[in-house]
Amino acid sequence: MDDAQNAPQDDANVSANGLNVSSNRSAERAETPKRSKDDERVLVVPTRLFRDGGVFQGFSTAAISRCDALFAPESTRFMRRGDAERDPEFKQLIPYIVFVCEDSTTGRPSVFAYRRGDGQGETRLRSKWSVGVGGHINDVDADAGAAATAATAATDETGETGETGKDGENASIQPQTAENAAATPFGNDLFSAGAAREIAEEVVLGAPILRFERVGLVNDDATEVGRVHLGVVCVATLAAPLLTSNEPDLAESGFRAVDELLAEIDAEPERFESWTTLALRGLYAKN
Repeated sequence: MDDAQNAPQDDANVSANGLNVSSNRSAERAETPKRSKDDERVLVVPTRLFRDGGVFQGFSTAAISRCDALFAPESTRFMRRGDAERDPEFKQLIPYIVFVCEDSTTGRPSVFAYRRGDGQGETRLRSKWSVGVGGHINDVDADAGAAATAATAATDETGETGETGKDGENASIQPQTAENAAATPFGNDLFSAGAAREIAEEVVLGAPILRFERVGLVNDDATEVGRVHLGVVCVATLAAPLLTSNEPDLAESGFRAVDELLAEIDAEPERFESWTTLALRGLYAKN
């Protein structure tokens, strides 16, 4: 992925505000009037560019190799969310993070699952069950990604943290622990900045993330909401099943055994959002 210094910038200038999203983002929200959901500026890629790489329906691990091209600055732009939601000529790029923990004795995997509440921003997904944490990449994430890149470059040159690294304020160079995992980016790029912010906003981690990897793309042109979104499915493996919701609209949340969820999907698929069905079956269903 290209670094965030070359990220698409829309009308705003990129500034170095630090990348500790759990603290700096709170300060930003206090200083900046909150925009409506429709007026947020979200990252999109022309649907034509996605199709040029080969159209698929569902979940594809092979398609993950297309991420660098899809997220390249020349491929993407920031667009008003209210317009993007109604324009199938663009796909909104969404980190879709599945938190996984395996039983140390049996190896049986469980995933964090929740039911989307009635206050969920995407009305078309309300009351659906989901295993994906994440959301839109916004223009504010370009600032965070640029700051991370600059801080890492300074560290590489001096062998020490720069000014933003004093007292552990720069999340890009902190060791990953249960305390800072949600604020720590998984790379110095726009996608990682957006994923880190979404994790910090939506959940509270009680255990370290052992591994974080992008594993596939999910595309569902069969639904109205799917036609204007493209999911980058990531698996975050936790050291223990210690994760709680940080938002009331992540209702009835907790870790569920994957085989039990797959059985429920087979029995009542209408209760689950399509990306969850596609991702879980693609990752775990036995052939």
